[in-house]
Order: sequence, then structure tokens, then C-alpha cells
Amino acid sequence: MLTKEKNTFEWNEVRPVFLNKERISFLSRITNCGHHIISDSSYNWNGLERNSTGDDSAILQYTFSGNGKLEYDNESFTLKKGDMMILHTPYKYRYYYEETSLPWEFFYFTFKGKEILKMLRIIENVHGSVITIPADSEVISFFQKVLQLFRNGYIDSVFDRSSYAHRIFAILNAFLNKVIPTEEIPDSGILKAIQYVEKNYAEQISPVEIATVSGYSRAQCNRLFKKYKQMPSGKYLEHVRMEKALKYLMEKKKNVNEIAYFCGYNSFSYFCKVFRKCFECSPSDFQKKVR
Repeated sequence: MLTKEKNTFEWNEVRPVFLNKERISFLSRITNCGHHIISDSSYNWNGLERNSTGDDSAILQYTFSGNGKLEYDNESFTLKKGDMMILHTPYKYRYYYEETSLPWEFFYFTFKGKEILKMLRIIENVHGSVITIPADSEVISFFQKVLQLFRNGYIDSVFDRSSYAHRIFAILNAFLNKVIPTEEIPDSGILKAIQYVEKNYAEQISPVEIATVSGYSRAQCNRLFKKYKQMPSGKYLEHVRMEKALKYLMEKKKNVNEIAYFCGYNSFSYFCKVFRKCFECSPSDFQKKVR
């Protein structure tokens, strides 16, 4: 089903009669997509209320121009040009438009299917819920081509939508993993901050302290971390700690409580929470599986 209105459109999944609910639920696929220009404050989505089918789903939404707002895990974001938000539903978030802002222009895709949702959660855990991607990048160009195919009616079958869903995440993942080696980063302030994190991850350091080391404001420091490491400074600190945790767990020379401490976590329960969020199992279970 395709609805056009000037330069905007929306496509929504209609379940084919020849596929039963169990079979279509198994397939990872695009279920909705569109391009909108919003200038009405009635645009307001709550992640705990929007799931009408009962199935988990994922959302990618990319801002072309203007501003939107996102509240996620007790954090607030202003979504501006070049920002892509990555969300899973149901979850505690809200994104909306404020009338004081310029009209908010964006495209979006929603997905269902366990395989795609797992891939998205990994990206979200590593890179955060808001990622900055240049509008002239390969990945955004590909997304726009897929939108055009939907607009022109060339993608409709559930199997085509499954194929394109996997291609979208493969291209997004490849783009996000094009990380500049630390030693090649040209910004001396951010290079110093990265080296500080890698040396002091076991200490009680914070994004504020990392920004101070870089010589930038916290906001600018995070923007530059996203540019060079594809994630904000706090996420990078967590990423380094989790890498070290995996190393210690595989060595089997320390117990799990010791590993939490050596990775900078004073709270063992919080260490376990972060580890489970990243790897979908507890540190103890992971260590048991290591031969």
C-alpha cells in the first residue's frame, strides 16, 4: 500500500493471504518505510505504546533537515541534519516534533524478525541510539535508492523485503565498522582522549573527564568521538571495558568479580547488566562456554 503526498510518501505492510502468521513472523523484513516533512506537534511516538501487533520491531529514522526530539533512557537528544536514530520497540523512548523547530524532514524504515532485531541491538549497543552519518555517504545513498524502489512499486513481496532488510543492515554495519586506526586520527585532542581511555579504563573515569583531557566541550568531544570511533566517548569507554572483560574471561585466570573490578566496575551487578546487554549472556555463562 503506497500513499503519495507531494514529495513525501508512506508504505505499510499488508500481510499476504498465502503466508500464515507463523511463517511471515519468522522472516526478517521491512514492514514500513517512508519520507515525511513534519511541521505539526501532534507527531509524537511513544515506544511503550506504538506496538499494535505484539511483535518486537526496529526503527531506523534519518534526519535530512530541521530538528526532532528524542527522549531515550532518561537522556534527551535533538535530532538534526545527518542524525540517524536506531530504536527497538517496545522500549522506553519518545520521539516527537516541537512547533518551535524548523519543519522536520526525514526518512524511516521499520523492521520485524529476530535476526534483524539481533543485528540492530548489537549496532545500538556499540554505537548508541543516535549516529551521525553524512548525507552524501554510500549508506544514505543506498537507503534512498531502496525508498525510491518502494515509491515506484518495485518492492512489495515479503521475500524482496526480507532481502533488502538484510542488505540495509549489511551496508550499515560495514559503514560503521570503517574505523580510522587510532594512530591515524589527525585530531591531537581526540587522539589524546582515546589514548587516555585505553590506558585508564580500569579507573573511575567519566565522559566529563574524557572531554577535559581532549580540550573540547563534552558535546564537541562526543561529536568527534562519533566521527573517528563511530560512538560517543562514554560508549567507547564501555566498548574498551567490554573488550578487556572478554579477554579476561577467556584467559580464565580471574574470577568474574575480579574481572568486574579490573574493568573499572565497582558494582558487580552493573557489570553483569552491561555485559548481558552487549553479549546476551552473563559473564559467568560466557566463561563456562570458553574451552
